[in-house]
Amino acid sequence: MATKVRGYGMHVSRKIRRLVDRRVAFELSRFGRQVRAVSVNLEDLNGPRGGIDKRCSMQADLTPGGRVRVEKTDCELRAAIGRTAARLAHAVARALERRREAPKGSLGEWREREGA
Repeated sequence: MATKVRGYGMHVSRKIRRLVDRRVAFELSRFGRQVRAVSVNLEDLNGPRGGIDKRCSMQADLTPGGRVRVEKTDCELRAAIGRTAARLAHAVARALERRREAPKGSLGEWREREGA
């Protein structure tokens, strides 16, 4: 799984990139190849003023298709990353579960079975 990290209004160091890679890999490893890639955007909303202003958003591209996007804002960047990764894992699990529960086949096949 490829992970792409971008920073907006802040510098993203190697240390932060490694943290993102570790957290994403830890949270999403149970899905194997069902998650193709993850895009991570880190943003400092208030700049040097401080406050609850570190936003982390993550988007997972699923196999064979589909996307899941989540975000979290926190006063600490590390906390925002960890909480967003956990939220992303939960959202991916829900999306994959809905996919498994969806009826199989196309609408045309359904009409043939129902005699329409």
